[in-house]
Amino acid sequence: MALAVEAAQPVAVAGDAWLFAPAIRKGATAWLRVPAASGDPATPTRHAGDVLVVRRGGSQRRVYDGGCSQPLDCATVRDPAAAAGRFAFAVTPNADTGYLAAVGNTGAASILYADETGEPASLVWSVDGDRIVWALPAGILSRPLDGDAAAETIVPGRDLEGDVVRVAASRAGVAWIARRRDADALYVAGPGAAPRLVRTEGARGLAGVALAPDGAVISVRRVSTPTGRRERFEVMIDRAGAEPVRISQSAAVPVGSQPPMPRVDGSLVVFRTYTTLSGGRELVLVYDLASGARARVTQADRRLARLSDPAVAGRRVIWTRSDLVGQRLVRSSVLVSVIRERK
Repeated sequence: MALAVEAAQPVAVAGDAWLFAPAIRKGATAWLRVPAASGDPATPTRHAGDVLVVRRGGSQRRVYDGGCSQPLDCATVRDPAAAAGRFAFAVTPNADTGYLAAVGNTGAASILYADETGEPASLVWSVDGDRIVWALPAGILSRPLDGDAAAETIVPGRDLEGDVVRVAASRAGVAWIARRRDADALYVAGPGAAPRLVRTEGARGLAGVALAPDGAVISVRRVSTPTGRRERFEVMIDRAGAEPVRISQSAAVPVGSQPPMPRVDGSLVVFRTYTTLSGGRELVLVYDLASGARARVTQADRRLARLSDPAVAGRRVIWTRSDLVGQRLVRSSVLVSVIRERK
C-alpha cells in the first residue's frame, strides 16, 4: 500500500506577515503570525510569535495579540496544538511569567496553568485527546482541557532523571527527553506504569519527540559531522522490545539549524527535513507507522521559500510556506493536503 497526497489547498495567505506553527482539528485551523518587518527567513521554523489566529467556518479570530513593536517583543505566544475540539497554546508575556491556555469554539480562552512565581518561565507541554500535559521540576502534570478538574501528577519529579526539554502524550502514556550535562535520555511511561528508558544519546543529542497511540516513540536525533560544524537530523522510531528504526536522515546543515519537530495522529507521522547538498531544499514528509509507506507532501528550495513544521489530524496535513525574494517576505501561506491510501 502507498500513500497519495492530494493537491494542497490554501487556508490563508498574507503578504504583510509571516505565518507559521500551524495546527489543525476537525472544522478549524490555527497558526501564529509575526509582522513581516519583525521576522526573517528563520521565522517559519520557530515556534513563538506575536499573534495566534484561529479560523473556523470561514472566519478568522485573533485569540491572542501581543502587539509587538520590535522584533524582541514578537515571541510571546507559542505554537498551538489541537485536541478535543480546542486549541491549546502557551503565552509568556515576559521572562518570568507563563500561562498554558485553551480556546474552544466560542473563541474564549481559559487558563489551565499559570506560572507567576517570578522565576524564569520555561513551559514544556503537549496535548492528547482531552488533556494537556506539562513538565515541572516537581513532575509531569496532566489536566483536562476543559479545566473542569484540577491538575494531577502523572510522573513524579524523582522519576524524570534530568531537566525535561520535550514532552509528548497520547493514550499510550507520556514520553519525554531528559537533559543532563553529558547526555540526553528518552523515556516513556504508560498510564500508571513506571518510566522506561528508551534510549540515551550524547549531550544535546535529542531534539524532538512524539508518542503514537500504539506506543511507538518518534524522536529526532542530532548527529554531528566529523568537523563538528554541521549536523544531521535523524527521525527514529522506537518500539518496546525492538531495535530502533531510522525513517529519515537529513542533509548536513550548519549547527544551530532548526531541527524537525515530528507530529503524529493515528498511524501518520509528519515532519520537515532538509535534503540535497548543504540542506538547500526542505521537504515535508508523511510516514505510516502501520504500513511503513511514506510520501512527500511538499518541498521548497530554501533560496526561494521556507517551510514550517507540519501538523496532522484526521489524515489532513497542515503547514505553511513563506515565499522570499532575497531575505524579504513576499507571501506566506497556510496550506492543507489530504493523505489517502493508494493500493
